[in-house]
Amino acid sequence: MYVDSLNLRRIGRQIHINHQTVANWINKLTKKSDPEQAPIPELGE
Repeated sequence: MYVDSLNLRRIGRQIHINHQTVANWINKLTKKSDPEQAPIPELGE
């Protein structure tokens, strides 16, 4: 939902949780991801 440009408050309303909980989830997930290990997409695929 966040990747699809929904803001934190709207996501919270839709799934019936506090928007700060959504922010905490996003922060936790972005800290875990390592951009150096992400696959590089090839052009033309």
